[in-house]
Amino acid sequence: MSNMRHFSALMLLQRTVHNLRAWIVLLVLVVFKNISNPKLLVLGLLIFLLLAVAQAYYHWLSYRFVLNEKHLLMHYGFIFKHQIDIPYERIQAVHREVWFLFKPFKVAKLTIETAGSRGGKDDVVLEAVPEFIYRELEKKRNHGTELPAAKTSVQTTLYQVSVNDLFVFTFTDLNLVSVLLAMLGIYSEAGSLAFQKWVETRLNEIVAGGILMIALLILLILFILFIVVLTRNFLRYFRFFVWRTDDHLIIERGLFTRRRVSIPIQRIQALQLRQSLLRRLLGLQTVEVILAAGQGDNKKEDVNDNTFYLLPIIRDKEVWQMLQKLLPEWQPTALVPNSKKSHWFLFARFRLLALLILGAAAIYFFNLVWGIIVIGLLALFVAISFWTADIQTAALDKNSLHTVTVAGISRIETLCPFNKIQSVKLKTTYYLERHQWGHFEHFVKAGRIRRRIKLRYLDLAECTRLKQRVLAGRTTLKND
Repeated sequence: MSNMRHFSALMLLQRTVHNLRAWIVLLVLVVFKNISNPKLLVLGLLIFLLLAVAQAYYHWLSYRFVLNEKHLLMHYGFIFKHQIDIPYERIQAVHREVWFLFKPFKVAKLTIETAGSRGGKDDVVLEAVPEFIYRELEKKRNHGTELPAAKTSVQTTLYQVSVNDLFVFTFTDLNLVSVLLAMLGIYSEAGSLAFQKWVETRLNEIVAGGILMIALLILLILFILFIVVLTRNFLRYFRFFVWRTDDHLIIERGLFTRRRVSIPIQRIQALQLRQSLLRRLLGLQTVEVILAAGQGDNKKEDVNDNTFYLLPIIRDKEVWQMLQKLLPEWQPTALVPNSKKSHWFLFARFRLLALLILGAAAIYFFNLVWGIIVIGLLALFVAISFWTADIQTAALDKNSLHTVTVAGISRIETLCPFNKIQSVKLKTTYYLERHQWGHFEHFVKAGRIRRRIKLRYLDLAECTRLKQRVLAGRTTLKND
């Protein structure tokens, strides 16, 4: 026990900042409530700071760890003492993060993922340890094999995101809308009455100024949203590198905090290539991997327990060449459609009916303007139905099922090996069966749940063929 060591003292700073970020809503409320009383404002902020420092010091004091010959041991707690004992062979991956203030001191945060991790809940976190601990831990986990230096790994990078790519990624990012809604929510919940009245007064003045002032306001809001999302993307994806080891994909990224994530190849369940309408016009795609459980608790990131950006932005003509380099065992190739297209009326029939009924009702019960708005929205849904019927398809190759579906205004192309498909299902109705149509669904493991990928209104014989081929492929790969 004498060899047990505390985390680096730099953890006190990191933990204090973490605590203040966790209490940000309370801090904002304190600022708004006491903005007219500087003494109470300073006192309230000082109390929050002292609490954050005290909690950080308690955390630092109570946690200790040591690397033995066969185990990682960690102790924590004073009254209720806990001991975690992790054999090195049970460690599946070690994720490394380097905060920008830690970098000069060669200190990193390590998240240790074990075979029994449940979506990150049982991961062990060494919050601030010297860099040599990371290399020593990986060496022991790999039975004495030294890790390659970080610079050497980056030199063999297969994919990286440039600054220009980040601008394009932000410009085509649909999250601009979600950021706007979040800002409106914060304004409505946390804004003081005086501030809201001031904003409403300015808005009334702008509206009174005419169309030009309204257009300038819209442009200003779009510019602010772009800057907010661009800043977020720089923080997450700056110097985004991907490279391949024997059985892992390694991703390193981040501006202020450098994060290195190791994805075991066997945990990848499927690839998804996403294209919004704008990215489709520009010939760009985003590639995600669907993962089985255990990637870690990444709710604070763009990563969660079932999806992960592998290629945030890439051109259509380059995507399959890059995937062949990253996952050669999958032999990924571009989709060659070989299924009969579904009839557009099957997708659009209920939406066309809603267009007629709701459009007429809006005009009758409200006015022409509301009727035009409702009809316009429903017409958009009808257009998406036409697009879905035209773009939905499926293809089979030697080892995998390849599908294209539509979600909202995004095209989603999914590549899933037969042996990763959990189950398949055929669905139909009396009407559809009479006309020889049906739905084909297959499920893949995403985190600790199953994700459904559904093809609608396919020829029933095609559904049966897909099911038989997937089941036969699963059996063949399992026997191999």
